Amino acid sequence: MPRIKTLTHYRDDMKREAAPPWAFALVAGLFATILLAPVRIEGFCADSSIPELSYCTQTLLSTVGIPSTWLLWAIATPIAAAATWWLTRRR
Repeated sequence: MPRIKTLTHYRDDMKREAAPPWAFALVAGLFATILLAPVRIEGFCADSSIPELSYCTQTLLSTVGIPSTWLLWAIATPIAAAATWWLTRRR
């Protein structure tokens, strides 16, 4: 007599293999790029009646408004991708 499949058996049949570690690393790299890539410049100027006290500043900001630099972005993106790959690889 054939055995009736239970809900547990169906769940076992539906199991998928996890995504490869490089896919997670790619997502982490894209996430770090969105958070840290400097894409716009904002500035501020303070004028004073005394010329020596007037000044202006500029800041590079990422897409989400985090103050960033090209160096920070260039270093953090591969580190985030490598760390994610290392944490998700199969053992």
